[in-house]
Amino acid sequence: MGVCKSYCMHAFIEIEEYHSDTDLGELVQLVTRCGMLEQSSFICFNADDLRKVRAINRQVTLGFLSAKPPSIDDLKLVERQRAV
Repeated sequence: MGVCKSYCMHAFIEIEEYHSDTDLGELVQLVTRCGMLEQSSFICFNADDLRKVRAINRQVTLGFLSAKPPSIDDLKLVERQRAV
């Protein structure tokens, strides 16, 4: 975070497996405390994790990762998770 903040860079934070819901909340709080929420995107291959992050903070930028071309369901997911 420090390097991104120092150089006004955007941080892409990939959410990996093996974490708890509490960990996701702490991650969002850490990024917020660093003053980097507006300069960060939370990215993940797991749509459920992105939904959880969205529930923690409606303003975070999300990125859904996929190893295949997006399906109609993927596109619907992206639309539902837009920040308000």
